[in-house]
Amino acid sequence: MTARSGTIAQISGLLAIAFTLSLIAGIAGSAALIAATVLIGVATPFVAYFCDINPVRWWILPTVLSVTFCVALVVLATTRHIGAFTWALPALLFAVIAIASLLSKMAKRRCALCHRRLGPHAITFDCPRCGLEVCDESCWNFEHRRCRMCEENHVPILPAQSQWWDRQLGPRVHQGRCQLCMASPEQADLRICSHCHRPQCRDCWDQANGECSRCGWTMPNLPKSLETVAVHLPAHLEQ
Repeated sequence: MTARSGTIAQISGLLAIAFTLSLIAGIAGSAALIAATVLIGVATPFVAYFCDINPVRWWILPTVLSVTFCVALVVLATTRHIGAFTWALPALLFAVIAIASLLSKMAKRRCALCHRRLGPHAITFDCPRCGLEVCDESCWNFEHRRCRMCEENHVPILPAQSQWWDRQLGPRVHQGRCQLCMASPEQADLRICSHCHRPQCRDCWDQANGECSRCGWTMPNLPKSLETVAVHLPAHLEQ
């Protein structure tokens, strides 16, 4: 089943429940019908949130449910007398769903970069370089383990002090070229890999998160944020 067909099935189920509830409430009386209108209006946005139903336009869901409610009223009108005020309930339902949807959206988390609303099934990452919580769809670079903004702006994470690099990899070398960018000792600060002894400039060490691009060796005592990238999984995956 595709994501689109799954969404259609979920909306169809929601409409069937609303239609059935409206009929039962209408049979019970006017007071029950008003209570059912408010209940459906308040519950619909939260059910849509937990089912990850995201219509393209905000008005689609309240409009479809209001039309469904009208159909239920027509069915009731053919079997029993209903008051004239009852025909105003679909408009009330539309307003309640719209207000509840607005409040539900305000409570949703947002991706710190694209500002997309994050549903209950969204997977997010804490970028080790800037600390922002970003979505996995368009704002996280899985290959380089950082957010899109840090990748584009070449935000560093390793310390800039030469003493730190001396402790990690030894003194700067003055021969050879960086095995990644081919920079010479005059152009960049080259440091030797402690495992394969190939030179790599500090910028490329930083770009590779402290890993040697040739042998995969990782320098010790890296920043804590690089050791474990925080991943926020949906609740049903964490269990």
